[in-house]
Amino acid sequence: MVKFDLTEMHASILRDFSVPDGAISRCMGIRFTSGEAIFREGHTIDYIGIIIHGTAKACTSSYDGKDLTVCYYDSEGVVGDIELMSGLSTATATLIAVTELECLQVPYTLYQAELLENAAFNIRLAQALAKKVLRNCDSFKYAALYSGEARLCTYLLQMSYRGVLKISLTDVSRSLGISYRHLQRLMHQLCAEGLVAREGNGYQLLDLKRLRRKSYLMDCAQTTKSYS
Repeated sequence: MVKFDLTEMHASILRDFSVPDGAISRCMGIRFTSGEAIFREGHTIDYIGIIIHGTAKACTSSYDGKDLTVCYYDSEGVVGDIELMSGLSTATATLIAVTELECLQVPYTLYQAELLENAAFNIRLAQALAKKVLRNCDSFKYAALYSGEARLCTYLLQMSYRGVLKISLTDVSRSLGISYRHLQRLMHQLCAEGLVAREGNGYQLLDLKRLRRKSYLMDCAQTTKSYS
């Protein structure tokens, strides 16, 4: 994690979110590398993050240690809004950078009352939350209606960084709700078709176009257009 000074472009983004000028002076830019945790479930959180570059995933854990990927955030996503609007002081999920990621941190400890009374700011948060709910509903729909292969190909494309996925198949099976044995069969099939190849402790994605055709991302993209 590396902090960086805000530029006028960053200040303009914050003003577009109707962040008060007094709060902007206390905002900062944070750069995360792939795999770094932005928030940790159950840990204190006192800022909203406006993602300006990169992709992150939100995960939640069960008491027996199993992880579930709840959703993904791409450029222009907002994180920490649920906690602010719910009056929570701890993160409801773990947020991990999938790629290199930059975000603007808006601390709300000193400005919470002012932010919550700011109608324009609340409208922006409400819009972000509405899109989040709609996309999460779609995620559940895709998980229920699409095959294990389609869900796996989508996961590979979303979770890879520069064409490489470094994660254990155990974690993948937990995230997708697919048995480990069935996941192994699917991965072997993708390898046999030349779409992916084993590389060290991960996988190299060899044919992104064919993986995308096998995924549900095309349908997801069509749905997302109506939310933009």
